Amino acid sequence: EISYTLIDLPLVAFNSNQYWRKELGDKNISVMDSIPFSLPNDVDIVYARSSIQYFGNYPGDHLQKLVDIRPKYIGIFESYFSKQDQTHLTTQRFPTEYMIPYWVYNQDRIIDFMKENGYKKIHHEEKQGVHPFQLAGQDRTSDRYLIDFIFERMD
Repeated sequence: EISYTLIDLPLVAFNSNQYWRKELGDKNISVMDSIPFSLPNDVDIVYARSSIQYFGNYPGDHLQKLVDIRPKYIGIFESYFSKQDQTHLTTQRFPTEYMIPYWVYNQDRIIDFMKENGYKKIHHEEKQGVHPFQLAGQDRTSDRYLIDFIFERMD
């Protein structure tokens, strides 16, 4: 039997649980509004698609919570990373009147972080970023890569 636990914004979590459980009667899907300290079952896979850049008060705090769950695999997909710049907080704009916090992670720092927490990189794919990025008024688009990582827990 497969069960799914999803993490999303509070209102999305509430509405999703209403839909999956009440409308469809599916008890194997649950949506939470925060990363739990532990889950009732072993976690095989954490899949984060274009999401780690949006959460956390400081670099890696929520990533640490995911690592602490001790899944066998952690996949980070379609997230922008830097090869040269240090991890930093910026904003994403839709268009310019809407801004949300956005972390740009240094790819080597993420790889080191995962290794320090007992994970090895087993997949790394990247392509040059297409969205404009600036840091301190300087164009940094050439140092932004849309990267997919898969890490495996080393037991």
